[in-house]
Amino acid sequence: MNARLTGTGVLALAGVVGGVLLLVALRRKAGAVADAINPASADNLAYAGVNRAGASISGNPAWTLGGALFDWTHDAQGRPLWTLDAARLDPASADNLAYAGVNRAGASISGNPAWTLGGWLFDATHDQAGQLVVPGGQWFSDELRRIFGNGK
Repeated sequence: MNARLTGTGVLALAGVVGGVLLLVALRRKAGAVADAINPASADNLAYAGVNRAGASISGNPAWTLGGALFDWTHDAQGRPLWTLDAARLDPASADNLAYAGVNRAGASISGNPAWTLGGWLFDATHDQAGQLVVPGGQWFSDELRRIFGNGK
């Protein structure tokens, strides 16, 4: 019997050969490849890449995404921010959900543990003497460019 491979047969054969070659390569480099794609490994490509980028951006060589997420979602005592109590719901409390969440995230991103949204807003809208600068004025535009990197 003379059987000829058609387009579908060629594709199937190429898939089988490619799969076998991939298995051989994986067996040869099983440790490195397994760690690179293992979601539980600290050598996982995504985990290592995100953590290196975060460390570079934050300036903290020990920065990890997991640590940042924990910091952003827990208070200084390690309690989850979604734990509701009187202080978490009191708008005047430094433990209130919005205040604590925004300021902890801002502190982590900026690398300044004392960063607050209120402080940033004051700095962005006042000059060095503490005088309010009208939004849209030249100083305000220059400051926004400086903060967001669109100017020198």
